[in-house]
Amino acid sequence: MAAPTQRDNDVPRDAVPAARSLAFTDMRAFVESYYALLPSAPEQAWPMLAGSLQAKGGGFSEYLQWWGSVASVTVRSVQPRDATSVSADLEYSRRDGTTQDEIRWLEVHDVDGQRLITDSAVS
Repeated sequence: MAAPTQRDNDVPRDAVPAARSLAFTDMRAFVESYYALLPSAPEQAWPMLAGSLQAKGGGFSEYLQWWGSVASVTVRSVQPRDATSVSADLEYSRRDGTTQDEIRWLEVHDVDGQRLITDSAVS
C-alpha cells in the first residue's frame, strides 16, 4: 500500500483543510481531465487523488492493476451532486471485451493550492 503523499514540510496534504468550495464547472472540468488520462496514463492521474483516497483504494499497485484491465473509459456525463462533489456516469470497456456502467460520485477540493479528488465511491 502506498503511503499518502506528503508536502515538502512533511505535513500530510489531507491534513490541510479545503481552501474554498469550487464551482460545478470547475469540478466537472477536473473530473473530465482526470478520466481523460485513463487508462493510458495512470501515473499522471494518480497524483490527482488525495493521499487518503490513494490509500483507500489499496495503493498504486492496486490502481495500476485496475486500470490495466480497462481498455477505455467514457465519461457520459457529469452532474452536480452537492456543494463539494459531482456525479459521473461512466462506461468502462474492459480488455476482456466486456463493458461496465457505473455512476460514481467524486468529491473535489483545492487542498493547499492543489486541486484533488478527495473522496469517491459508486453511487
